[in-house]
Amino acid sequence: MHPQAYLQSYWRLELRPQVFVAMSFDQRYQCRFEEIIAPAVKSLIVDGKQLEPCRVDVSKSGDSILTDICDGIAHSRLFLADVSS
Repeated sequence: MHPQAYLQSYWRLELRPQVFVAMSFDQRYQCRFEEIIAPAVKSLIVDGKQLEPCRVDVSKSGDSILTDICDGIAHSRLFLADVSS
């Protein structure tokens, strides 16, 4: 996606109290998310609000996964990418 199209489509100055988590959807990594990443994210407080982990595989928006990814990145306080294997 061209940067200008991204900015026109998704960029708003509102940031949600969430951390966008990019990681494998493979079931083998679910435990890592539930036992390590999610508790660590929930322990963070920014501007008096507890942060929540956000993953697109649990999204219920019904939109395209690419739309959810772009929206999540644009509006999250932090981006966490687990690229380990």
